[in-house]
Amino acid sequence: MKNGQLVHRLSRRIRVVAPALIKEQERCYILEILLRKHPAIKDVRIVPEIGSLVIQYDPANLPEARLRATLDAILGNLVEMKAGFLSKPEGKAFEFAPHEVKDPVILGYGTGAAMRKQDKQLMTDFNAALKAIHAQGTYKKIADKYFDFDVYGK
Repeated sequence: MKNGQLVHRLSRRIRVVAPALIKEQERCYILEILLRKHPAIKDVRIVPEIGSLVIQYDPANLPEARLRATLDAILGNLVEMKAGFLSKPEGKAFEFAPHEVKDPVILGYGTGAAMRKQDKQLMTDFNAALKAIHAQGTYKKIADKYFDFDVYGK
């Protein structure tokens, strides 16, 4: 793992320490929510003070290698790695792993925006605005300017 260190392993449990989680209560909470969405993950415990993450899982439905790759992708934040490091001169000696982690149960599809559930009008307006800029071609112009990959993950 590039974004964490596997420090303990049992047949149905791993413990990872990740610098990106240290004293990051909100980031830990979001990670826990994402991980708990996967049916093969049975329990998640995170200690933000030390950046420790313990995951109990069913290896028959989620092999450890897949779990670790997914964790690495989430912790590394693929867009930030690409824009903030890999596209700069100091990142030229590095590259993404040969495959992207695509796990719709944990990561969903493409890119998302967070909104409170009760803000239904905001979500309706936001989705309408997205639909409009896609139809006008504005979205593609903006995306092409800033990204060399499809942020929708297609």
